[in-house]
Amino acid sequence: MRTLADGSLYDTRPGVLVVSLDPKRRAALAEELSREPVKVLCPPSLGAAMTRITHVDLVLVDAGNPSLELWEFCEELRRRDPHIPLVLTGHDPEGPALPEGVVSVMDDRLSHPVRPDDLLAAVRGRLRGRAAALALRSETARYRAILESSHAGAFIFQNGGFSYVNARFADLFGYPAREMTALTFEQLVSSEEHSGVTTRFLRWCEGDAPTFRDSFRGLRKDGRVNQVEFHASRVRLGERRAITGTVFDIARLATAQEVLRDTEEYFRALIEGALDIITVIDPDGVILYESLSVESALGVSAKDAVGRNIFDLVHRADADQLRAAVKRLLMSPGATLTTRCRFRAQDGEWRLFEATGRDLVEDPVVGGIVFNSRDITDHHAAADAVRSSEERFRLLVEGNKETFFYVLGLDHRFSYLSPSVHAVLGYEPQELIGEMCALVLGERRSDRDDDASPGHGRADGHRASYTVSARHKAGHAVILERVESPVVRAGQVEGVQGFARDVSERQRMEAALRQAAFHDALTGLPNRMLFSDRLAQAAARLARKPEARFAILYLDLDRFKVVNDSLGHGVGDELLRTVAHRLRTQMRPEDTVARFGGDEFAILLENVTGAGDAIRVAQRILDRLAAPYELGGQEVFTSASIGIVLGSGEDAEGPDQLLRSADMAMYRAKAIGGSLYELFDEKMHADALLRLQVETELRYAVERGELRVHYQPLVDLVTNRLAGFEALIRWAHPVRGMIPPLDFIGIAEETGHIVALGKWVLETACAQLREWQVTSGDRELFVAVNLSSRQLRQDDLVDQVRNAVLNSGIAGRTLKLEITESMVVENTDRVARTLGRLKELGIQLFMDDFGTGFASLSYLHTLPLDGLKIDRSFVSRMHTDHRHSLLVSSMITLARRLGLSVVAEGIEVAEHVDMLADLGCDFGQGYHFSRPREADAAAELLSSSPWVRAAEADGTADPPLASTA
Repeated sequence: MRTLADGSLYDTRPGVLVVSLDPKRRAALAEELSREPVKVLCPPSLGAAMTRITHVDLVLVDAGNPSLELWEFCEELRRRDPHIPLVLTGHDPEGPALPEGVVSVMDDRLSHPVRPDDLLAAVRGRLRGRAAALALRSETARYRAILESSHAGAFIFQNGGFSYVNARFADLFGYPAREMTALTFEQLVSSEEHSGVTTRFLRWCEGDAPTFRDSFRGLRKDGRVNQVEFHASRVRLGERRAITGTVFDIARLATAQEVLRDTEEYFRALIEGALDIITVIDPDGVILYESLSVESALGVSAKDAVGRNIFDLVHRADADQLRAAVKRLLMSPGATLTTRCRFRAQDGEWRLFEATGRDLVEDPVVGGIVFNSRDITDHHAAADAVRSSEERFRLLVEGNKETFFYVLGLDHRFSYLSPSVHAVLGYEPQELIGEMCALVLGERRSDRDDDASPGHGRADGHRASYTVSARHKAGHAVILERVESPVVRAGQVEGVQGFARDVSERQRMEAALRQAAFHDALTGLPNRMLFSDRLAQAAARLARKPEARFAILYLDLDRFKVVNDSLGHGVGDELLRTVAHRLRTQMRPEDTVARFGGDEFAILLENVTGAGDAIRVAQRILDRLAAPYELGGQEVFTSASIGIVLGSGEDAEGPDQLLRSADMAMYRAKAIGGSLYELFDEKMHADALLRLQVETELRYAVERGELRVHYQPLVDLVTNRLAGFEALIRWAHPVRGMIPPLDFIGIAEETGHIVALGKWVLETACAQLREWQVTSGDRELFVAVNLSSRQLRQDDLVDQVRNAVLNSGIAGRTLKLEITESMVVENTDRVARTLGRLKELGIQLFMDDFGTGFASLSYLHTLPLDGLKIDRSFVSRMHTDHRHSLLVSSMITLARRLGLSVVAEGIEVAEHVDMLADLGCDFGQGYHFSRPREADAAAELLSSSPWVRAAEADGTADPPLASTA
């Protein structure tokens, strides 16, 4: 306990929250914890416990009386506070297994029976870890606060980029901090100094020197530059190497011209400004007198300084140096001595002073050592900047091998050239002194400043830039970028200074980039960007010709994926190049053929008279593409689906909408069967809008409670008993009424919504089955749920099924999951692994719609199946078509030999029941027994025994895909 100023007590002990559904066990745990110096909280309910977690340091959960509510509490607690230790105690290893979600959120677990010493040891260990974690987070926050409040920019540099910068660093370069981590060092250096600075930095990164320091013109995001000083050091962060450092803004310091101004005027200004500080100290360093100028220099009171020790005020690194100076002065009375040291100003900045001292201790008036100090911080930094600038300029002029500098007189002849002219043009500087500039560097080819005078920059002092073609000494052409400005003295132009750099490679790269930006790399055809631009231009040209038309043909190769997968991507690329060549040969020069990526192409036909012209071209393309291709030493065939849309200059639709319309038409052609063309009409657009509306509304159907699960009974054909139900999803739309599954299941599959829908159906069906098993007393009653292909590809499918079974409390054997043959064909190995893991849970697996897919019969014994479901298309015609009866008989015989159960769907008449029972079929479902019903209506069927065979006469059969699959 701690007593506060108001006399109240504050409990400083760590808090432990005890959570148990059993009051006696809760009290027993609290009694055990009373042996520790902790504050124990025992709320009477889970709701009350949840409100206390922000006031405790550890949560102890009793698993002796487990329930779903308790597990949900654990998971919600972890979501609210991921850092608080969570300890589970009293779990019986022989009892029900813990849910996987609960295991994942626990920090410690103590199995039943729990020894008191083990319990207390676990609590002590977790509380120590909690305290250490809180201390670490506090220390980390303190260091981050220091960095973020620093006047200097701070950074961490790893793997060629900035992994951290503080706010000051980002502010120096004008970027938001979040954008800085995507930048490299080179992007922060202005173009004038880019080569030299980045080269020195990269060489240092590759070398062994411990530190790096440089000054340069930093490039801000808005294009402006500012003078910065850059410091870097090598460090190791954990197991990885990194570079840390700081950046200072030195733009406020005096320029080189200000530093080099006349010395006499400079010191006269210092004296007249009374900037010197007079300080008198005794031999021990105690300040006896301080002049008032200290207030303007450092912002501190002269009165407050008197009586303090000067060695306590000086920078710790300079204290020994100042003591040595005082000692030497005391040994030489009357002599003077000059030293430099730093003192902290009121704003926290360390200022550098040059102090001249004299020993006047024996003087009856002064009685101390007198120091006359002046602030030389800016002067010292400026002098360093001048020296650094001179060194950088010298290195830039003499060491840059890609750029050379020159000076021209008023006669346009060279008076100076830097040595790097040899690397750029092959000449030595002395060879060109006195030569005419235009004869060496060439006449201006283009410029970026129309007011500039070639060869002399602008008379107002601004720079002028030119691109010129020069001739190398060896004879080849060199493209130079020239930047020039006038040399002005006393208002008169005396010449021109400038630099030139070789941009030949850059221009070649820019041309290549333009080609890459607007053309497909594989075929050389225009890409989507260039095609859209030409489409917009075509529409603009026809704006004044209402009768003129153009057409867009959107083309997609049929079965291209088969070629890629079977013959390899190399053959696939060659096929695309050949198709591009055939398309080009079929078009007029004014038409545009483009590749949009993959196996999609687009064609712009200009100046067509109507749909007939576009259709004739489309048919000609189909015929040309249908001819065989000789690829990879073998003959390959392909075809295409083409969508056609007509446009004119009066169309309100932009290029993007026209392309979407052509794309819709192409997909309609592909859906019909491919190898044909389809002309866009408004119905396609209406269908697309309806599809989009369904997709949008489907997103919220679960949240709004619009989805329903209906149940169709499955009857044991031997005992005539109701054996189980198949769960089928329905959508009760508030406006459009009951939407057929065929109108939304396909969309849900394509968009991925089927994953959420399937999970919801699975959980709902399992919970409903548990309720029916309890009310009917039939523990073997089962439910069948369809899986979609997307669900089967989900990594967490097995976990979803496991959780649905555990949370509902049903036995795994009473859940039957149905897959289709097409799912097996898509990815046999992965499907087999997933089905194997489901079998480990005791789940029964059935192949749905058997006989309608493409699966090989070998899958029946390689996959862990429990049964087959014969498709309704075979069963419904058994009594009218002898061939269907034979097919069903063969399927049942095959299943029996493989030890598989058989379900027949689509039973419409009593005759079907007798025929299937005679063939040995196990289960049946269909409208003869019952339509799919809502849960309440389906529950009424549980009381019917034996099964009432009266067929229901209303409505038509459920569609084959009326499920989640």
